[in-house]
Amino acid sequence: NGGDIVKQIDLYAQNIFERYLLKYANILSEESGLITHKNNDTNKLIILDPIDGSDNLMCSMPYYGTSIALQVNNITKISFIYNLSNDEYYFKSKYSNNLNLLNKKSEFGIFERAYSKPDICTKLNLENIKYRSPGAVALSIANTHNYDFFLLAANLRIEDICAGLFICENLNIYQNKEFLLISKNIKTFCTIKDIIKDI
Repeated sequence: NGGDIVKQIDLYAQNIFERYLLKYANILSEESGLITHKNNDTNKLIILDPIDGSDNLMCSMPYYGTSIALQVNNITKISFIYNLSNDEYYFKSKYSNNLNLLNKKSEFGIFERAYSKPDICTKLNLENIKYRSPGAVALSIANTHNYDFFLLAANLRIEDICAGLFICENLNIYQNKEFLLISKNIKTFCTIKDIIKDI
């Protein structure tokens, strides 16, 4: 079925990353968990989502990519999120100031997995807060600088959010077990935070 095809693509991509990156650090992959090499420094860890938005890829929706973060002693030092469909990327490093951000003004935000929280959708509608739900978490987080907000309603997996959180660390961030909210707009941030805290 379609789920099996998606998994094969994810594993194929993971194998490519593993071939080139495992010699530098152990890998925590969304697809296979922890992948280790006996010669690696255990203080370094690559956090990987090989295909972010693989369902989109399978349906030819041009919103899918890959997400990589390097942690040293559990602190993110480098992140790279790449949209494979349009060649757009975000790269941030603690070692250099080289983050390319557009900071567009936007009239809408991103609410990933909105389908799982119809009560929140209703409340956002009552507040006249517009959003989209494109289906690639890491790409959406990386693009938060260009949107009004980012909201994720799901079990928060480090492989999905690590690289993006590093890119957005200068924005307003609220996180608990069920939600991740990020926004540069403090008014929108506070309004949505109040909504999700009541759920």
